[in-house]
Amino acid sequence: MFDRQDLKPLEMTVTETALTAVAFSLPRIEGRAYQVEVPIAAPPGFNPRTVNNLVNVVVELPDSTGTPSAAAVRIRELLKAEIETARNIAAGARLALLDGAPAFVVRAIAKNVASEHNTSLHDIADRFKLTSYQAPVSCAHVCGTPPSFAMSIPTLRPSEALTVTFVGFGDVVTATVAARPGPIVDLQAFLDRLVAAVAELGAADRQHRSRED
Repeated sequence: MFDRQDLKPLEMTVTETALTAVAFSLPRIEGRAYQVEVPIAAPPGFNPRTVNNLVNVVVELPDSTGTPSAAAVRIRELLKAEIETARNIAAGARLALLDGAPAFVVRAIAKNVASEHNTSLHDIADRFKLTSYQAPVSCAHVCGTPPSFAMSIPTLRPSEALTVTFVGFGDVVTATVAARPGPIVDLQAFLDRLVAAVAELGAADRQHRSRED
């Protein structure tokens, strides 16, 4: 579990920090690149009858041999560009549909075309999935005690070897990892590197603030 503020260094979002930390946690093997699939919110008005419209975008992580802060800037640029492209394509697909089409048709077509430009896989790339979301604040109590954090149940689709999920609840963000044998041989070592990468980004943030002061 992380403190939310630890995942927002250098004015980054939790998702950007999570991507950067994961990039530095994956094994560095010559000739291997990693692609991460990130669910993002679909454009406003995509389907007015639902509130959780998602479109997947794919970002190829930059080489993690530099500093986490430098990689974070590059990841932010890549993610922003992919999100803008996916949303524009999804919006265009929706406008191209005939009025009155069933909602499930709108969702299916728009999701497909939004991710179409990201579906090319390279022989050296490993594809995995990262999800980051904020759990709604509720007044729920467990045996009379209010919950202090939320977490996801680790799941892997048949085609996935790794999923990483960051769930925010109040000031706490829980990272949950599920993996099959593959690029992640030692899951505990991967988690240790994840925590260390977040700490290094925090140190870079403190240095940045000191220079500004």
